[in-house]
Amino acid sequence: MLDFAVTMKCCDPHWKSQGIGMESGHPVNTPCAESFADNRVITSIPNSTPVSNADTTIYDYEIEPYLRNIRSTSPGPDLVPGWVYRLCSVELSAVVSSILSSSISQGSVPTHWRKAFVTPVPKVNKRSCLDGYRPISVTPILSGLAEQIVVRRWLLSSIQLDIIQDQFALRPTGSTTAALVSLFHHVATLLESNDYVRCLCIDFPKAFDIVDHGVLVQKLAGLRLPEQIYMWIFSFLGSTP
Repeated sequence: MLDFAVTMKCCDPHWKSQGIGMESGHPVNTPCAESFADNRVITSIPNSTPVSNADTTIYDYEIEPYLRNIRSTSPGPDLVPGWVYRLCSVELSAVVSSILSSSISQGSVPTHWRKAFVTPVPKVNKRSCLDGYRPISVTPILSGLAEQIVVRRWLLSSIQLDIIQDQFALRPTGSTTAALVSLFHHVATLLESNDYVRCLCIDFPKAFDIVDHGVLVQKLAGLRLPEQIYMWIFSFLGSTP
């Protein structure tokens, strides 16, 4: 989904037993790296309707709760662990808010925020097959924090609710449980007046990895976003205007 510069981190015992380690040249690296590499570059920016005079400043009192509640997680390529931000949330809030504000006001994502450690995690028991691995990426914590703020503060408020009313993923109140409840309710309602109900379930493999960035940018151009946010997302996708 992102134009990641990938550093492989192989932790699986099967490959470790064969001497496979971090940044190894073994073929296990190839499919994982390809999953997070996107060579498509969008060179032209669609006409948008940006919100003028929007305040894109991020304040330290906004950031401190985010830092204080960072859960225990593996550090990204910057090797800064989560406990540093969590235990020093008050002391670091001004510094982090300044970094994020600078990035957003310039509409530019630092290159190292789009780098990740990618770990191949086995999906099935047959670990000798490369297709049986799911690549899990770990980006720098500040990168994830910037994503959260952009989504919560600007993206969610600019999307009309009727557009995503039947979407359950990637929403603050959405979940798999909510999706199942909605499905069963709909099926039960139909069964009141029908003998049977047919359900068509479609699974798109690597759905996020094959999203067309050009189409995505066109969709974003229709939202009422501050120009800096629009350009920040454009930069986040690894594109250059």
